[in-house]
Amino acid sequence: MNCVNYKTLYLDFLKDDSIKIPTEQRNQLLNMISREPSEEITYRKMIQLNGMIKKIISPESNNQRTQRLKSYSEDYIKHILAYQKENNLSNLSVALEFNISRNTISKWKKRFL
Repeated sequence: MNCVNYKTLYLDFLKDDSIKIPTEQRNQLLNMISREPSEEITYRKMIQLNGMIKKIISPESNNQRTQRLKSYSEDYIKHILAYQKENNLSNLSVALEFNISRNTISKWKKRFL
């Protein structure tokens, strides 16, 4: 199965001059991605980069509208649930940390655990 190479994807996205990102912030994001040791970007880093890019491109965007458009892979869902279990966190604290609904966490727990 072919996996998406997120490092290349982010680098290509940030090198595209048609996207309006200030040069200083673009360079900061490029440096952050380039520092990753391998071609793989962790889920946590990917969410962090998405948040940073979203704040730069559209700081006043409607969060509720964009929240509905999120999708998560099964691997990432299992990663979040494992993180919750390892750290003995409640659904609320995990939801706040990953910016996900408490109800979504509950549904995932019923489905994947």
